[in-house]
Amino acid sequence: MLEALRPASASEWDVWLVDVAVGRAIKTDLQESPYIPGYYWFPDRLIVAGWTELQEWDLTRSVRRVLPAKASYAGPLSTDGRYLAGRMLEGPEDPETWLAPLTVAVYDLATETERLYRHVGNYRVPHRGGGVPVSVPMRWGDDGRSLYVRQWEDAPYTDSQSYWAVLDLETGDLRPAEETLPGDPWSYGSGPQTVTSSTGWSFRQADWGPVTLTSPDGREVTHGEGLPLAWMEDGRLLLVRWPDYDYRRDPWW
Repeated sequence: MLEALRPASASEWDVWLVDVAVGRAIKTDLQESPYIPGYYWFPDRLIVAGWTELQEWDLTRSVRRVLPAKASYAGPLSTDGRYLAGRMLEGPEDPETWLAPLTVAVYDLATETERLYRHVGNYRVPHRGGGVPVSVPMRWGDDGRSLYVRQWEDAPYTDSQSYWAVLDLETGDLRPAEETLPGDPWSYGSGPQTVTSSTGWSFRQADWGPVTLTSPDGREVTHGEGLPLAWMEDGRLLLVRWPDYDYRRDPWW
Protein backbone atom coordinates (compact mmCIF):
# COMPACT_ATOMS: atom_id res chain seq x y z
CA MET A 1 0.00 0.00 0.00
CA LEU A 2 1.27 3.48 -0.89
CA GLU A 3 -0.13 6.94 -0.19
CA ALA A 4 0.94 9.32 -2.95
CA LEU A 5 0.44 13.05 -3.30
CA ARG A 6 -1.58 13.96 -6.38
CA PRO A 7 0.56 15.57 -9.10
CA ALA A 8 -1.51 18.75 -9.25
CA SER A 9 -2.07 19.19 -5.52
CA ALA A 10 -0.08 20.00 -2.39
CA SER A 11 -2.60 18.47 0.03
CA GLU A 12 -4.65 15.73 -1.70
CA TRP A 13 -3.55 12.11 -1.63
CA ASP A 14 -4.31 8.95 -3.60
CA VAL A 15 -4.06 5.43 -2.20
CA TRP A 16 -2.29 2.91 -4.43
CA LEU A 17 -2.01 -0.85 -4.01
CA VAL A 18 1.27 -2.31 -5.22
CA ASP A 19 1.70 -5.95 -6.24
CA VAL A 20 5.29 -6.49 -5.06
CA ALA A 21 5.61 -9.78 -6.95
CA VAL A 22 5.24 -8.19 -10.40
CA GLY A 23 5.80 -4.51 -9.58
CA ARG A 24 2.32 -3.42 -10.72
CA ALA A 25 0.49 -0.52 -9.05
CA ILE A 26 -3.28 0.09 -8.98
CA LYS A 27 -4.77 3.46 -8.04
CA THR A 28 -7.83 3.07 -5.83
CA ASP A 29 -10.62 5.43 -4.84
CA LEU A 30 -9.97 4.81 -1.13
CA GLN A 31 -9.92 7.72 1.29
CA GLU A 32 -6.44 7.83 2.85
CA SER A 33 -6.09 7.05 6.54
CA PRO A 34 -4.75 9.69 8.94
CA TYR A 35 -3.99 7.02 11.53
CA ILE A 36 -1.08 4.74 12.36
CA PRO A 37 -1.49 2.01 11.24
CA GLY A 38 -4.96 2.75 9.76
CA TYR A 39 -4.69 -0.08 7.18
CA TYR A 40 -5.63 -3.65 8.13
CA TRP A 41 -4.84 -6.52 5.76
CA PHE A 42 -6.89 -9.71 5.47
CA PRO A 43 -6.55 -12.55 2.94
CA ASP A 44 -9.39 -11.26 0.75
CA ARG A 45 -9.79 -7.61 1.73
CA LEU A 46 -8.19 -4.46 3.07
CA ILE A 47 -9.89 -2.43 5.79
CA VAL A 48 -9.02 1.28 5.75
CA ALA A 49 -9.89 3.60 8.64
CA GLY A 50 -10.45 6.96 6.99
CA TRP A 51 -11.11 10.14 8.92
CA THR A 52 -14.84 10.09 8.05
CA GLU A 53 -15.38 6.59 6.63
CA LEU A 54 -14.57 2.99 7.46
CA GLN A 55 -13.81 1.38 4.10
CA GLU A 56 -13.33 -2.08 2.66
CA TRP A 57 -11.33 -2.84 -0.48
CA ASP A 58 -12.11 -6.19 -2.10
CA LEU A 59 -8.68 -7.55 -3.13
CA THR A 60 -10.25 -9.97 -5.61
CA ARG A 61 -12.63 -7.63 -7.44
CA SER A 62 -10.79 -4.33 -6.74
CA VAL A 63 -13.96 -2.68 -5.46
CA ARG A 64 -14.35 -0.13 -2.66
CA ARG A 65 -17.22 -0.31 -0.18
CA VAL A 66 -18.07 1.97 2.74
CA LEU A 67 -18.98 0.00 5.86
CA PRO A 68 -21.92 1.16 7.99
CA ALA A 69 -20.25 2.96 10.89
CA LYS A 70 -20.78 6.17 12.85
CA ALA A 71 -17.47 6.31 14.74
CA SER A 72 -13.92 6.88 13.52
CA TYR A 73 -11.82 3.73 13.84
CA ALA A 74 -8.21 4.53 14.65
CA GLY A 75 -7.71 1.04 16.11
CA PRO A 76 -6.25 -1.10 17.45
CA LEU A 77 -7.44 -4.37 15.93
CA SER A 78 -8.22 -7.22 18.32
CA THR A 79 -5.80 -10.16 18.37
CA ASP A 80 -8.32 -12.42 16.61
CA GLY A 81 -8.75 -9.86 13.82
CA ARG A 82 -12.49 -9.51 14.31
CA TYR A 83 -12.98 -6.30 16.31
CA LEU A 84 -11.69 -2.81 15.61
CA ALA A 85 -11.57 -0.18 18.34
CA GLY A 86 -12.54 3.40 17.63
CA ARG A 87 -13.98 6.55 19.11
CA MET A 88 -16.23 9.55 18.66
CA LEU A 89 -14.76 12.87 19.79
CA GLU A 90 -17.43 15.23 21.00
CA GLY A 91 -17.37 18.70 22.42
CA PRO A 92 -17.14 21.34 23.47
CA GLU A 93 -14.05 20.99 25.65
CA ASP A 94 -13.77 22.45 29.13
CA PRO A 95 -11.79 25.73 28.92
CA GLU A 96 -9.83 24.92 32.09
CA THR A 97 -8.94 21.27 31.49
CA TRP A 98 -9.12 21.08 27.66
CA LEU A 99 -11.03 17.82 28.17
CA ALA A 100 -14.10 16.78 26.20
CA PRO A 101 -16.47 13.77 26.25
CA LEU A 102 -15.20 10.55 24.69
CA THR A 103 -17.40 7.84 23.19
CA VAL A 104 -15.59 4.53 22.72
CA ALA A 105 -16.68 2.33 19.80
CA VAL A 106 -16.07 -1.31 18.90
CA TYR A 107 -16.75 -2.52 15.35
CA ASP A 108 -17.44 -6.17 14.56
CA LEU A 109 -15.91 -6.81 11.13
CA ALA A 110 -17.70 -10.16 10.85
CA THR A 111 -21.22 -8.84 11.33
CA GLU A 112 -20.51 -5.23 10.25
CA THR A 113 -22.11 -3.83 13.39
CA GLU A 114 -20.79 -1.40 15.97
CA ARG A 115 -21.37 -0.83 19.65
CA LEU A 116 -21.02 2.65 21.10
CA TYR A 117 -20.11 3.34 24.73
CA ARG A 118 -21.30 6.91 24.94
CA HIS A 119 -19.46 9.46 27.09
CA VAL A 120 -17.67 6.82 29.15
CA GLY A 121 -14.48 8.89 29.39
CA ASN A 122 -12.62 11.96 28.19
CA TYR A 123 -9.92 13.02 25.75
CA ARG A 124 -7.48 15.90 25.64
CA VAL A 125 -7.95 18.45 22.85
CA PRO A 126 -4.36 19.17 21.74
CA HIS A 127 -5.16 22.06 19.39
CA ARG A 128 -8.05 24.17 20.54
CA GLY A 129 -10.22 24.71 17.51
CA GLY A 130 -9.73 21.14 16.29
CA GLY A 131 -9.28 20.13 12.68
CA VAL A 132 -6.75 17.34 13.34
CA PRO A 133 -7.12 13.64 14.20
CA VAL A 134 -6.81 13.33 17.97
CA SER A 135 -4.81 10.45 19.38
CA VAL A 136 -6.61 8.35 22.02
CA PRO A 137 -4.31 5.39 22.84
CA MET A 138 -6.14 2.09 23.30
CA ARG A 139 -5.02 -1.51 23.87
CA TRP A 140 -6.97 -4.74 23.92
CA GLY A 141 -7.07 -6.76 27.13
CA ASP A 142 -5.67 -10.29 27.06
CA ASP A 143 -9.15 -11.69 27.65
CA GLY A 144 -10.57 -9.96 24.56
CA ARG A 145 -13.50 -8.69 26.63
CA SER A 146 -11.94 -5.46 27.83
CA LEU A 147 -10.28 -2.44 26.28
CA TYR A 148 -7.66 -0.20 27.86
CA VAL A 149 -8.24 3.49 27.14
CA ARG A 150 -5.88 6.36 27.97
CA GLN A 151 -7.62 8.90 30.20
CA TRP A 152 -6.82 12.27 31.80
CA GLU A 153 -7.23 13.53 35.33
CA ASP A 154 -9.96 16.13 35.77
CA ALA A 155 -7.60 19.01 36.56
CA PRO A 156 -6.31 22.17 34.84
CA TYR A 157 -4.46 21.16 31.67
CA THR A 158 -1.11 22.29 33.08
CA ASP A 159 -1.47 19.85 36.01
CA SER A 160 -3.45 16.96 34.54
CA GLN A 161 -1.73 13.58 34.11
CA SER A 162 -2.80 10.73 31.88
CA TYR A 163 -3.41 7.16 33.05
CA TRP A 164 -4.76 3.84 31.77
CA ALA A 165 -8.40 2.94 32.40
CA VAL A 166 -10.04 -0.35 31.49
CA LEU A 167 -13.44 -0.57 29.78
CA ASP A 168 -15.54 -3.68 30.41
CA LEU A 169 -17.10 -4.31 26.99
CA GLU A 170 -20.02 -6.24 28.47
CA THR A 171 -21.11 -3.77 31.15
CA GLY A 172 -19.73 -0.54 29.69
CA ASP A 173 -18.02 0.27 32.98
CA LEU A 174 -14.79 2.30 32.74
CA ARG A 175 -12.47 2.31 35.76
CA PRO A 176 -8.78 3.08 36.42
CA ALA A 177 -6.57 0.11 35.62
CA GLU A 178 -4.93 -1.57 38.59
CA GLU A 179 -1.95 -2.80 36.57
CA THR A 180 0.71 -0.78 34.73
CA LEU A 181 0.94 -1.49 31.03
CA PRO A 182 4.46 -1.66 29.57
CA GLY A 183 5.70 0.67 26.86
CA ASP A 184 5.02 4.26 25.88
CA PRO A 185 1.24 4.72 25.36
CA TRP A 186 1.90 7.45 22.76
CA SER A 187 4.34 5.35 20.70
CA TYR A 188 3.28 3.75 17.41
CA GLY A 189 5.53 0.81 16.59
CA SER A 190 9.18 0.10 17.26
CA GLY A 191 10.74 2.17 14.47
CA PRO A 192 12.10 1.22 11.04
CA GLN A 193 12.36 -2.49 10.27
CA THR A 194 15.00 -4.24 8.19
CA VAL A 195 13.68 -6.03 5.08
CA THR A 196 16.01 -8.69 3.64
CA SER A 197 15.79 -10.31 0.19
CA SER A 198 16.49 -13.93 -0.68
CA THR A 199 19.91 -12.83 -1.98
CA GLY A 200 20.91 -11.36 1.40
CA TRP A 201 20.61 -7.68 0.47
CA SER A 202 18.48 -5.56 2.81
CA PHE A 203 17.01 -2.10 3.32
CA ARG A 204 15.54 -0.23 6.27
CA GLN A 205 11.91 0.87 6.06
CA ALA A 206 11.88 4.64 6.47
CA ASP A 207 10.39 7.84 5.11
CA TRP A 208 11.47 9.55 1.90
CA GLY A 209 15.21 10.03 1.71
CA PRO A 210 18.42 8.36 0.56
CA VAL A 211 17.86 4.70 -0.41
CA THR A 212 20.60 2.81 1.42
CA LEU A 213 21.04 -0.91 0.80
CA THR A 214 23.17 -3.29 2.86
CA SER A 215 25.00 -6.14 1.13
CA PRO A 216 25.24 -9.66 2.61
CA ASP A 217 28.76 -8.83 3.89
CA GLY A 218 27.57 -5.61 5.62
CA ARG A 219 28.65 -3.08 2.98
CA GLU A 220 26.29 -0.09 2.57
CA VAL A 221 25.44 1.32 -0.87
CA THR A 222 23.31 4.44 -1.42
CA HIS A 223 21.24 4.82 -4.59
CA GLY A 224 19.83 8.35 -4.55
CA GLU A 225 16.53 9.59 -3.11
CA GLY A 226 13.33 7.54 -2.94
CA LEU A 227 11.12 5.24 -0.89
CA PRO A 228 11.84 1.47 -0.92
CA LEU A 229 8.70 -0.66 -0.82
CA ALA A 230 9.66 -4.33 -1.06
CA TRP A 231 11.88 -6.94 -2.68
CA MET A 232 10.44 -8.55 -5.79
CA GLU A 233 10.55 -12.31 -6.31
CA ASP A 234 13.47 -12.03 -8.75
CA GLY A 235 15.58 -10.10 -6.21
CA ARG A 236 15.02 -6.62 -7.62
CA LEU A 237 14.06 -3.74 -5.31
CA LEU A 238 10.70 -2.08 -5.85
CA LEU A 239 10.84 1.60 -4.92
CA VAL A 240 9.18 4.92 -5.68
CA ARG A 241 10.94 8.02 -6.97
CA TRP A 242 9.59 11.43 -7.94
CA PRO A 243 11.36 13.72 -10.42
CA ASP A 244 10.44 16.75 -8.30
CA TYR A 245 11.39 15.12 -5.00
CA ASP A 246 12.42 18.33 -3.20
CA TYR A 247 8.92 19.75 -3.61
CA ARG A 248 7.11 16.59 -2.54
CA ARG A 249 9.21 16.08 0.54
CA ASP A 250 7.67 19.20 2.15
CA PRO A 251 4.42 19.80 0.24
CA TRP A 252 3.01 22.24 2.80
CA TRP A 253 5.88 24.72 2.55
